[in-house]
Amino acid sequence: MAPVNLMPQKMVTPVIRRIAGILFLLVVIVAIPASCSEQGRYRALKFFFDGVPKPGAPPPTRGYSGCSSTTIGKT
Repeated sequence: MAPVNLMPQKMVTPVIRRIAGILFLLVVIVAIPASCSEQGRYRALKFFFDGVPKPGAPPPTRGYSGCSSTTIGKT
């Protein structure tokens, strides 16, 4: 028994394009308000990335504390 094709090949491309268009519009609709305020920008960045500093927090220190190049390899 042959499998039943529920979605004809002619409809696949328009359906995919419609879904891609809807997803693009959703991203744009979310991105525009998120770019307006500092809090909104923080929420959007926090959703996509780990380690986003909170608004108003002091900048993180760079480098490793307690380790310098003069002490590496010495016993």
